[in-house]
Amino acid sequence: MRTMTHDAYVAKRDTLLAEQAPYRTFSPNEVFALGENRYQVGDTTFAVTDVVQTQLDAIKGLSKRQLKHFADSETSLTDMRNIFAMTSCVDNATRFALVADGQSMVVDGLVPIKQSALPMEMFFNVVDMFADKNNFEVARIETATHATLGLVVIFSPIHKEYDVFALNDKFLKNCFYMRWNLGGIELGNYVERLVCTNGMMEVSRHNIATIHDFADNTLSQFISDPMTSPITVKNLSNIKELATRAADTQASISELHSAQAILTRHGAPADVAEQLIPYRTLLEQYKQAGFSHYPAKKMKADISAWETYNRVTDFASHSPLLADDDMNRSSMLQEITAWLGQPRDIKKYADIFIDRT
Repeated sequence: MRTMTHDAYVAKRDTLLAEQAPYRTFSPNEVFALGENRYQVGDTTFAVTDVVQTQLDAIKGLSKRQLKHFADSETSLTDMRNIFAMTSCVDNATRFALVADGQSMVVDGLVPIKQSALPMEMFFNVVDMFADKNNFEVARIETATHATLGLVVIFSPIHKEYDVFALNDKFLKNCFYMRWNLGGIELGNYVERLVCTNGMMEVSRHNIATIHDFADNTLSQFISDPMTSPITVKNLSNIKELATRAADTQASISELHSAQAILTRHGAPADVAEQLIPYRTLLEQYKQAGFSHYPAKKMKADISAWETYNRVTDFASHSPLLADDDMNRSSMLQEITAWLGQPRDIKKYADIFIDRT
C-alpha cells in the first residue's frame, strides 16, 4: 500500500479539517422525538437516518422487544421514546454528539461522549506532537463514511526496529496508530511482516491507551515514548505467541466461515472472499465425503489458522478493491486480530485431507 509524503499528509489533514461535518453534543433528555426519524432540540427540528434512530433508541434504553410492542402506534412509540429519555432508564450524565451531513443536514452519525467532545483540530495537534516527539512520519490516514465520524492515522517509524517471530518471520515492530472520533483518541501499536514482494503486510493492531480529554498530565503520558510501555511489550509478545500457535494449528471449517465473513463485511466481493478463504468449497467437499451432519468446528480445513489470518490481512493491507484511505482496512485488521486471539477449535477433527499430509 502506498504511503504519503509529509506534504501529502499536510494537504490531506487540511482538507479533512475544512470539510468537517457539523455536530452538536447532547444528553438524552435534551433530544425529543416528534415521530419516526424526526427529533427536536429547543426550537430546532431535524431528521435522522435509520441507523441513528436505532442508536438513539439504544441510548435511551429501549429494547427491540419494547419497540416491537409499540410499533402499531406511532404516537405511543414516540411518547415511549420521550418517557425513556426522562426516566431512570437513562443515565443523564451520558452524552453523545449528533453529526449531520453537510449538504442535506440529515443527522447520519452518532458518537458517544464520555466527557466532552474532542475536536478534530485538537486531534491533529496530538498527531503532530506524537510524531515529532517520537520520530515518526504519517504513513496514511483512513476515514469513515465522512471524517467527522472517525479517523485512523497510521505512523511509520523514521528509525525502524525489527524482530523475528518464533516461526522466523521478520517484522517491523516500532509501529503505532491513533484512532480518533469525537469521543476519544486511542493509541495502539501494530506490526508489519516483511513477507511480500509488493511491500510489507500489516498484521495486527492492539490498543495501548485511550484518552477522553486533553488534561495536561493525561496528554503528556499519552505521547511519551510508547516503546517503553509495558503494554507495548506485552502486545508484541502476544502476537508472537499467537503466530506460533496458529502456525501449528489447522483451521476448522467453522473458523474459515468466520474469517470469510470478516472479508465480506468489509467490502470483499463474495467470489473474492471464497477464493481467498474457501469455506463453501471445503464444506461441500465434506458433505460429499459423508459428513453432512458433522459439526463444522470439528471439520479440519487444509490450511492453518495462520495462513487463514495471512490471507485476510494481505487483503486488508494490499487489495486494490479498497481505497487506500478506506477505514474498512482498519476495521478488518481489528476483527481478524480478534479472530486470531480466540481459542482454536478442538484438535480432534474429521479430516478428509489426512492423506495429503
